[in-house]
Amino acid sequence: MGRVAVLGASGTLGRALAEVLGNSGKYHTRKVWDLRKLEGLEDFLFAFLEDVDAVINAAAYTNVNRAEEEREEAFVLNALFPEVLARVSRSLGLKMVHVSTDYVFDGRVGFYREDDEPSPLSVYGRTKLEGERRVLGVYPDALVVRTSWLFGLGGKNFFSRLPFMLKRGEDIYAHSHQLSCPTYAPRLAGVLIGMLRAGLEGGIYHITGKTPTTPYDFALTVSALLHPTSRVVHFLPDMSIRPRVSVLLSNRYDYPAFPLFEDFSRYYARSVAGL
Repeated sequence: MGRVAVLGASGTLGRALAEVLGNSGKYHTRKVWDLRKLEGLEDFLFAFLEDVDAVINAAAYTNVNRAEEEREEAFVLNALFPEVLARVSRSLGLKMVHVSTDYVFDGRVGFYREDDEPSPLSVYGRTKLEGERRVLGVYPDALVVRTSWLFGLGGKNFFSRLPFMLKRGEDIYAHSHQLSCPTYAPRLAGVLIGMLRAGLEGGIYHITGKTPTTPYDFALTVSALLHPTSRVVHFLPDMSIRPRVSVLLSNRYDYPAFPLFEDFSRYYARSVAGL
């Protein structure tokens, strides 16, 4: 496999992919092109992708709460843009990976395989599901990879920010009302590259960390590693737009096992804390 383009290179997964790919990658950020701008997007993508062999779409609208108000922006980034990217990738004969989410499920079943019926609760989940369908509708050979609770350097979610908050001695407010598998971005990046090289059949794949946990238990684990002055405080969240249990099971691809949750949590936490 030759050069790989990464859309959304400034995000958590994009940064991790850049670490893996190095000079063999070509990187898009908002400074290069704002993906919310649909006019001229196809021409930009044809020019940007003309000298690569594969593309990974790590760009998305990911703020679950705000998406309820910013529905149009979420729909553009999570559904319309991926469709255009898939159409251009097919035209150029590129291998393509599009990253999706466990939030396409409502959490009632709890443990989900790739062929289980989605039923999202949120605007975020619905737009990501629409993106999946549009990508595969125009490019059936694309790989749609669902993951969950992605964390790593540069991330803005709870799991990514937690070691920084602990290092500053902040109290941590976490809950135990969701169960899913935290996924360490550098390990996911390596798996995605491996999938491109393996020449897999197009369709939906589930790739996550292997250990189901809750945000509260995650916080306790990382706190125990860093021994901060912070308190981990349990609270009751609004779960109306979040799946309570969304553990993704892989039925299509036997990917290399992630380290134990405690191991990659320790590595991330200590790298952030400088220990």
